[in-house]
Amino acid sequence: MYFDCVSASNFRRKLPLTMKYLSELYDRQNDENDSPNYCVSEFIRYHIGGMNTRPNLQLLLCGDNEKSNELACAPHKFLPNIYRQAGYITNFINNDCCDYPSAYLINTENFRYDHELTGWSCHPDYDNYGQWSNTIGPYSMNKRCINGKFVHSYVFDYLYSFIDLYSTQKLNLPHLTFASFTEGHEGTLEVLSSVDEELSKFLKYMTQRDPSNSPWIYIISDHGSHMGPHYEFTTAGQIEHKLPVLYMLTPKSVLQTISTSSRSISNMLDYLKSNSNVLITSKDVYHTLRIFAETVSEFDIEQSITTAATYETLYNNLSLSRNCKDLGILNKYCACINNNS
Repeated sequence: MYFDCVSASNFRRKLPLTMKYLSELYDRQNDENDSPNYCVSEFIRYHIGGMNTRPNLQLLLCGDNEKSNELACAPHKFLPNIYRQAGYITNFINNDCCDYPSAYLINTENFRYDHELTGWSCHPDYDNYGQWSNTIGPYSMNKRCINGKFVHSYVFDYLYSFIDLYSTQKLNLPHLTFASFTEGHEGTLEVLSSVDEELSKFLKYMTQRDPSNSPWIYIISDHGSHMGPHYEFTTAGQIEHKLPVLYMLTPKSVLQTISTSSRSISNMLDYLKSNSNVLITSKDVYHTLRIFAETVSEFDIEQSITTAATYETLYNNLSLSRNCKDLGILNKYCACINNNS
């Protein structure tokens, strides 16, 4: 679940119902008398790799930095292609009228999903024929609707239908979904709150289903807000831009799948907990997601996890001494250096 332009701090401020449920899940996993199906991890030092969507989305989907006038990455490195190769159904839904592969990966021929739903968000009630402003379109400071219904509601309706099709007896096929929300992309920082009720209900639905068919859920942003008075005129806003939101909800069934003789579930839970305080970027998320697909496709869990250590996944014991230079983050984007204070 991809929230464009949302800092970790603003996620906590504007989504109280969602935060309440995530906190309940987190508290349950630390209760010795409880046995929850999910492990909740918040990565408080998750950091941008660049100023805006393009470099950060390329890191997430390709594990590589932006290259001008070139493909963002080789097709075999594109995360959905890797999952398709592993036998997954891939699914993309976006709630603004933008072809993401064309806009951010430069080439559309080799970067595809099995299902891609974008055209609906070009509806003139919302998109205004591409004439976006501060009062209309996907970056509007007003709440966004089509035919009197929140735009994000259509995204959730589609997700429920897709999950019902591919996670039940109808098909029961593994799938990877990238669902994009743009409600955070506006200067007042208020529109995001309109998503709270439906997001919290969706997370409850997904995490309270059959434990044997539990999804791996990421709540992630590319960067914090880079518009409006909070960003333009405050040190806090400048820092928040560099520290987007990242939560990972890992079902125990996934940990069982990727556990090895040398890496127990307990080890991985400890690593996830310690890594919540480590400086990371979308590149670490990319390699964490990639290794699960490669594990499934190669049927060699031990080798897959060992190879992953080279790429610093979130299931490895990452160094607390990591810094912006280590991760290729320019000084001007580093929250630890350039905070205008």
